[in-house]
Amino acid sequence: LGITKCEMFKEPQTKQQFYVCSPLHLVQDGTFVLTGALIMLATSLALRPLWPGKKLRTVGLLLLFFGGIEEVVSGFSALNLKSFLHSLSGGLAIAALNIGLLLLGFAAVRKQRGLGWFAILWGLIGMIGFVMSGKPPYAGLGYGGWERVAGFAFPLWGIMMGAYWLMRLRRPSTQTR
Repeated sequence: LGITKCEMFKEPQTKQQFYVCSPLHLVQDGTFVLTGALIMLATSLALRPLWPGKKLRTVGLLLLFFGGIEEVVSGFSALNLKSFLHSLSGGLAIAALNIGLLLLGFAAVRKQRGLGWFAILWGLIGMIGFVMSGKPPYAGLGYGGWERVAGFAFPLWGIMMGAYWLMRLRRPSTQTR
C-alpha cells in the first residue's frame, strides 16, 4: 500500500475501515511513478514502431501513454493524503491501459492474429477486473482482489511481450537469401 502513516484508514470505494501500516509506502508510490514513466517510454520507443495497424493502433497508443501519465500522478498522490486524486488517476490509468490494450489487439488481429488475440485477452481480463472492482459486493475476490486483476493485467502483458520480443531478437533468422 502507498499509505504514508500507520493509522485507521477508511477505504474510499468500500467505506470499510482498516488499520494500515505501510512502512514501504515510498517503494509502492515510487513503483507507480517508475511504471508510468516506463509505459510512456515503451509506448513511444517500442510499441509504436513494432505494432501493426493505423487508426486503432494510434488511439490505443495514445491511451497507453495517457495511462502512463495517470500512473505517475497516482504515485505522487498517496491514498491517505490525496484520496480523490489518487483514486481518480489510478482509475483513469487502469481504464486507459486496458482499453488501449484492447484497441491494440483489434488493430493487430488481422495481420498478426496471435499478437492481436493475446492483447485482446489481457485487455479483457483487465476490464473484467475494472468492472468487478466497481460492483459491490465484489464477488469472489473482494474489492482489492478485483482491483489487482484490473491493475496487473497490463504489466503482466507487458512483461510477457517484452520476453517474447527479446527471444525473437536473440533467435537467428531462419530465412536465407
